[in-house]
Amino acid sequence: MSQLVHFFADYWKGLVVCVGGLEPEDREDVFNFLKEVKLPVIADATSGLRELLGPLLVADPERLLSETSPQLILRIGEVPVGRFWRDLEKQPEITVFSITRTGFSGLARESSLIHGEVGRVLRGLGEIGELGDALDILQHCRRRWGQVDQLLEMYPDSEPGMVRMLSIYSTVADSIYLGNSLPIREWGQFAQREYPTENVRANRGVNGIDGQLSTWIGLTHGLDDAWCVVGDLTALYDMSGPSLLDGCEASGRVIVVINNGGGRIFERLPRVKNMSEPTQKIVANAHDFKFKDWAAMWDMDYKLFASADAIEIEPAQKTSVVELVPCAKQTAEFWDAYAQLTF
Repeated sequence: MSQLVHFFADYWKGLVVCVGGLEPEDREDVFNFLKEVKLPVIADATSGLRELLGPLLVADPERLLSETSPQLILRIGEVPVGRFWRDLEKQPEITVFSITRTGFSGLARESSLIHGEVGRVLRGLGEIGELGDALDILQHCRRRWGQVDQLLEMYPDSEPGMVRMLSIYSTVADSIYLGNSLPIREWGQFAQREYPTENVRANRGVNGIDGQLSTWIGLTHGLDDAWCVVGDLTALYDMSGPSLLDGCEASGRVIVVINNGGGRIFERLPRVKNMSEPTQKIVANAHDFKFKDWAAMWDMDYKLFASADAIEIEPAQKTSVVELVPCAKQTAEFWDAYAQLTF
């Protein structure tokens, strides 16, 4: 514990808190701690705190951290799902300290860790007082959040725009499951920030595209109003997953498939951008499939929406499949404009 106290003493070097998934019993203690210290916070949707942090929430953490260069990272909870965490492997000059129930540092390099119940550890610190934002990160973030909201209004039918609209409708869900890289990333960056969404789970990894629907169904078996958000390839890789719904006595279940015609996340990688167009299509697994017949095969309700204004989701007794088809042109224009934003 004394090592953690000394860690806080160097907050003037730039200290950012990263909050991963939390157990429900830890959330109140973590929230009270964050409100006390008033440090910039990167909060995963799985923390259950993302929408509660208001002006403490960091926008676009990958780019902001690379440009502001904080020297200290305090991780609370599970290993964060954001790309910025993996980038820490290549930034050994940044000191990382974790408080976690799992005992895993989540890094292959040297870092410090306290293994225990997160809430009890934070209470054991006693009163720390306000530390503050030594690098004025939150001032930059206020501008960035405004820029992001403006782009979402300019390109409502882009993929990020439709994710924002979906997140508003999903506030009626009792639980939300995010399956694999792009839905997790876009939810963290563009989902609504006004209404608390406490029960969120996410699953990603090297082979994270496999078995996502089956995982969601098993995780929420028998629970009402459970929503799942996956990409089109992720759904195609687990087409037999809904067979597990047989005998699942639950209503209001919704499977949202964001169908952008392939693995579009790869198109934004620098290496892929330099490839020929035919090769890019191969890498992205481009396709023109729709999911209406798949929904019918498993006796699920089905709706397709190709614009944000048209989205209207009303959970029913049967499981519903909601297929979102973003505008490719608006999506490309959104990401081009997003890349030009500065802090």
